[in-house]
Amino acid sequence: MPAPAIALTPPPGPAHGPPALAVRDLTLSHGGQVAVRGLSGCFAPGSLTAVVGPNGAGKTTLLQALAGLHRPAAGTVSLSHPARIALLPQAATLDRGFPIACLDVVELGHWSRLGPFRRVTPALRQRSRAALAAVGLEGHERRPIGSLSGGQMQRLLFARLLVQDAPVILLDEPFNAVDARTLADLLSLLRRWHGEGRTVVAVLHDLDLVRHAFPETLLLACDCLGWGATAEVLTPANRRRARMARDWWAGEPWADDHGADDHGAGARWTDASWPGAPRPGAPRPGAPRPDASWPDTPWPGAPWPDAPWPDDRRAGDHGAGDRRPTGPAMPGMPAPPRADAAGRPHHLT
Repeated sequence: MPAPAIALTPPPGPAHGPPALAVRDLTLSHGGQVAVRGLSGCFAPGSLTAVVGPNGAGKTTLLQALAGLHRPAAGTVSLSHPARIALLPQAATLDRGFPIACLDVVELGHWSRLGPFRRVTPALRQRSRAALAAVGLEGHERRPIGSLSGGQMQRLLFARLLVQDAPVILLDEPFNAVDARTLADLLSLLRRWHGEGRTVVAVLHDLDLVRHAFPETLLLACDCLGWGATAEVLTPANRRRARMARDWWAGEPWADDHGADDHGAGARWTDASWPGAPRPGAPRPGAPRPDASWPDTPWPGAPWPDAPWPDDRRAGDHGAGDRRPTGPAMPGMPAPPRADAAGRPHHLT
């Protein structure tokens, strides 16, 4: 796709460039459960960062907190100086049945300049039309959003980001349900924003894409398992730790699981279809134990991924992520932490 034919504000000068977006001892709750715990760090001005981790790791909740839409349970989110923040939500959270046209959606991006009562000026309307053309939706101005494909809907949301023209851009799973051409077009916009010195933070699941296009990565699994250069964060050891945390809390599959673990242990189970079946994501019965260089576990006394879980035979009694280990996973391994009456490890309550 050629460079978007829209005149954006030039990158601000050093005195008023993108702010440093910092979090300190940030803890976030969602649905009565801790989603993010004790996160500290900084998204540097002009950085391009991917936020990755298993399902339920707190990625979306973190993005909402950065945008000021989710109140922290503890800790702080701060900007080095006031600046606009633009958020692209997950497409699945939008009501596609609402009777609104594509041009109207893009014009909502002018709200911070207009407020609730001022009308869209002809200049701003022309800017909105140019944004639609820039993402390949020229001629779709009056088309209702309910008639768009998934890829077209993502292009429309990117057009709204264009007119918002914010120095900080937060993207929640921006490439879900898009074809290869749409992915390439939207990635070119991300690279352009990064080149203009804007700060971009994106929640993603495709680790190959992260390695290819994102120089910085934050790996979350409730706790921060790594934050820095992508090659240093997405190591086999850190991905194993993320899978162990995932298996402990929810047993949800992660996009990095391709049918074998990092040591070639073979196929991994994806469901529990019989009493006493291994938890989802556990290595195949009889698979070799990981080598002696097994990394530090996410918490003291954490069990091995294939530890027995007595509640598996009555799934649903306490919820998918509420398991109560009762002993060590193998000879020589420390016993898993004791749980309270609700099934939560004591050191996490």
